[in-house]
Amino acid sequence: VKIFLADTIIKTSCLKDGRVHIDSCKKYLLYVFSLIDTYTNIEVDSKNWMLQYDRLDSLGLIEPILALIPEKEIVTFKTILDMKLDDLMTNRYGVHAYIDEQMDRFNNIASEIGKAFSPLIEKLEKQIKSLDENKIENIVSRFAKFIK
Repeated sequence: VKIFLADTIIKTSCLKDGRVHIDSCKKYLLYVFSLIDTYTNIEVDSKNWMLQYDRLDSLGLIEPILALIPEKEIVTFKTILDMKLDDLMTNRYGVHAYIDEQMDRFNNIASEIGKAFSPLIEKLEKQIKSLDENKIENIVSRFAKFIK
């Protein structure tokens, strides 16, 4: 459960359009509400969670509610959340992640180009096979002149 919640928090607060974009305030608020929702009978409305946080905070209830949750659970959950953020930064933000992303992009583009030109290449291959040697020499010499 803790891993699932940590994954959800990271996806919601640290990624935007598939890229790393950290919103630390949102991450903290989601962390607090995950604790409250998981370890208390207080139901959190996912549509109005920020307003609920403000309401509880204005009444001074956040700290007393968190104090009711076993410290071991809070520490373990925080550790898992920190580990998930470290994993995200290592896997998606470092130099090797950038290189991997660019290689994936290049491979996707090359694949699409190959798909797009495949029918043309097949047609050219059939036409070239049907040419006699004199026509091939004529095409090659005209092409060589064109390149020069």
